[in-house]
Amino acid sequence: MWSRLLIIISILSLTSAAGQNAGAEISVGPYLTSTQNDPAWKEFSDDRGGFSIMLPGTPVEADNSSDEVTGRKFILLTKAVFMVGYQNFPADFPYDMEQHKELLKQLWDAERDAVLSESKAKLLSQTDVVVEGHPGRLTKLERTNGGTSTEKTLAVGKRVYQIFVITRSEAEATKFLDSFKLIQPNQR
Repeated sequence: MWSRLLIIISILSLTSAAGQNAGAEISVGPYLTSTQNDPAWKEFSDDRGGFSIMLPGTPVEADNSSDEVTGRKFILLTKAVFMVGYQNFPADFPYDMEQHKELLKQLWDAERDAVLSESKAKLLSQTDVVVEGHPGRLTKLERTNGGTSTEKTLAVGKRVYQIFVITRSEAEATKFLDSFKLIQPNQR
């Protein structure tokens, strides 16, 4: 039961990460603009979420919860789409995600397959990663509009982080994804 719930929650949070539907193409053209006047990258942190990340502006905060999990997400639209979010699984959830690597693989495979199916994107690469000792996955997709979407997903105890970017700039994607840092490690 819990593994099916995990897969559903993960797919729903990813599909809402960049809009209402993962199948909807998100243009990264010049007409997507931010209200930001300062294009300089600066650190953004969320104490509740226990992370910091570099962004080229100030993101908009939104709920990332469902019936079973709580969470927040932060989205910034410029000529690219940047999203960082997290979800906390319930206290009675029987698994520490980091200790159940097969469950993580099933979760991330189902998420990838759903996004590929809905968006008609092409899988460019998929790599298992470790960030600050925590297991994760880096998935890169080629969107039908020519942009690239890249997601880094991390499991930290009963919390899952998603760091997501759609852009045509590899350097911009790398700068964003690699800047993610965990803070307050003893409070998660």
